[in-house]
Amino acid sequence: MTPERRKYLVVGGLATLLLILDQWTKVLVREHVKPLGYTGMSVFGDVIRFQYVENTGITFGMFRSLPYAQLILSAVAIPVFLLVIHLVRQSPADHYRLHVALGLVGAGIGNLIDRVRLGSVTDFVVADFGFWPVNPWYAFNVADAALVVGAILMAFDSRRPQPAPAPAPAPAPAPSQGD
Repeated sequence: MTPERRKYLVVGGLATLLLILDQWTKVLVREHVKPLGYTGMSVFGDVIRFQYVENTGITFGMFRSLPYAQLILSAVAIPVFLLVIHLVRQSPADHYRLHVALGLVGAGIGNLIDRVRLGSVTDFVVADFGFWPVNPWYAFNVADAALVVGAILMAFDSRRPQPAPAPAPAPAPAPSQGD
């Protein structure tokens, strides 16, 4: 497999895998956690619990009272998805960290599917580490976690020193005329 094809496989494969995991976990949460009500269920003591939340805003529930929020958020998601595709196409084949980051960011399409299909995003992971600002942290889902990790990787990648261009090969000596 060529390095060029490998980059598409990494981005597309990771985004697809995370999209499937995101949608599958949301189905499970709607079927098994939603009936439990506000208290949800403990997963790891008091630190991690699953609690069904319908998020009509964006990350951390921001802008949920904004008129036409779902339409605006969906309209913004499409150009972001197109930007991810553009970045993949323009990136060097050996830029693996960027490809993983773009695959993680591409997983955010799971939230777009929720918005279009359900009118809200299903969030369910609540973490409470017992100290500010994470007591508890806002509910999130697999796509949210992938987006955050992808954005962090992209930030690190943008700080990575770019390799110096390879020096141009020395021109071949011109054949001598007197020989």
